[in-house]
Amino acid sequence: MEFELGVSVLIAGVGVFIGYFIYKSCQSEFGQPLKRDEQQKYTLVKKKILTHNTRRFTFTLRTPRTRLGLPVGAHIMMQVPGCQVERPYTPVTSDDDLGHFSCIIKIYPDGKMTPKLDELEIGDYVLCRGPLGTIRYSSPGLFVKKVGRKITEIPSKQVNMVAGGTGITPMLQVASEIFRDESDFSKMSLIFGNVSDDDMLCYHLIEEMREKAVKKGKEFSVYYTLDKPPPGWTQGSGYVTSSMIEANLFPPGDDTITLLCGPPGLVKGCKKTLEGLGYEKSRVIAY
Repeated sequence: MEFELGVSVLIAGVGVFIGYFIYKSCQSEFGQPLKRDEQQKYTLVKKKILTHNTRRFTFTLRTPRTRLGLPVGAHIMMQVPGCQVERPYTPVTSDDDLGHFSCIIKIYPDGKMTPKLDELEIGDYVLCRGPLGTIRYSSPGLFVKKVGRKITEIPSKQVNMVAGGTGITPMLQVASEIFRDESDFSKMSLIFGNVSDDDMLCYHLIEEMREKAVKKGKEFSVYYTLDKPPPGWTQGSGYVTSSMIEANLFPPGDDTITLLCGPPGLVKGCKKTLEGLGYEKSRVIAY
């Protein structure tokens, strides 16, 4: 009887061990640091509605101290399981936000992936790989652009940013890093364009950054422009113009870099306008 009881306890113990091992093995598949050519699984832990068509998705990493492994300036490719396409996104959190990362994503009703992404529930997962992209903010005041084997270093003390719609996310990534680093006093100036005021992404986050800049003794100015401004709107109206750039961005120079991200029309138009204003091509970078 004692022998049978001992065997039963042993079997139960082995069963618990095997079950725990299987559980941990399954868990370890999720939340690993990024790999450029291999997708990793990341579990959705929070979804926040920012506007009628924009969400902030937060995904968890393997442990509270795991880093995503995303250099400032880089982006990831994301895919929803069962969807045949993947899309590029720039997390708005930095690599120092351990244990999780967040992406702000605009939902397009006729899109191939974003409606499926919006249907995900807490506990579901996405597939991501990276880091990708040619631009890195490698250290205070130094941008690096790598195309093929060619590496170009662009030192700067003044950072201009022109963004449209979801093109704001890489700008926030750079700005967050500058705010985080106490030794980085790069000056920043942003022109942010959107269709309407209720379509304006990250408005509250940007305004919080402006307050943070004052407290930290850093410079971060913002100018908004809307295609369809509401009554009483006091800032820009319509596309980004040469007069907006002259009035709100740092002038061209050897210590100034200008970052562009947004719809192709905005990027193309701004490149032409900036060139006409004397901005050196090598110091105008498009994500």
